[in-house]
Amino acid sequence: MYNNNIQQYVEAIKLAAGSVQYKNLSIKQTFFLSVKQLYEYYINMNNVCYLETAILHIQAYLEMGFPYDEGKEIFDLVIEGTGSAQELKFPNKFYAAKTIKLNKAQVRSMIRKWPPSSHQVMKIDEVVDDIISKVRKKENGIFYYKCAATKDIYELVISEKETFFHDMQMGIFYSFLGV
Repeated sequence: MYNNNIQQYVEAIKLAAGSVQYKNLSIKQTFFLSVKQLYEYYINMNNVCYLETAILHIQAYLEMGFPYDEGKEIFDLVIEGTGSAQELKFPNKFYAAKTIKLNKAQVRSMIRKWPPSSHQVMKIDEVVDDIISKVRKKENGIFYYKCAATKDIYELVISEKETFFHDMQMGIFYSFLGV
């Protein structure tokens, strides 16, 4: 399994896990249950490939911006099973979640170039205000913002279980402080 395509595997896992949000399921919970199941397969079948696969799931979870500490109990078991440590496999500085304050400057910082254009449905200030409003009101749904000039697409997901913002082109996930 471990070869030059590791990042492709991780991207596929992020895509698959991210799809559960469309049925109002928790992405975090899906990751926890997947890693736990893979660990149980490892215990029952004594096959380290299950741990190696669980490591990819943990990497995908972290790359989506979720904090290690919330899955620490099961994640540590998996990592210890490989003979490593969390600090070596997943250094905090590399997987630090991008958490922002819910204010205009911070929300604007999530969005790359958004030039003014007659083809834009919304101006950048309207996009920022819309995101802040929806998050504050906890308006359940999946909302998309597309920049006509750059073709960049952003996704805002608000559910009872989690809220996050996703720069779809860059694969970067953001969470909001205090939400």
